[in-house]
Amino acid sequence: MLHEALSGGFQDYDIPGTVRSVISAAVSHLLLRSMHR
Repeated sequence: MLHEALSGGFQDYDIPGTVRSVISAAVSHLLLRSMHR
């Protein structure tokens, strides 16, 4: 859900897929860390 929204927002800009995957990986990492408090 959240990743789809982020990907949809990033599609507005001309960001390469590699950068998008790195950003989404960082976001998921941060989300997992915040959930495991």
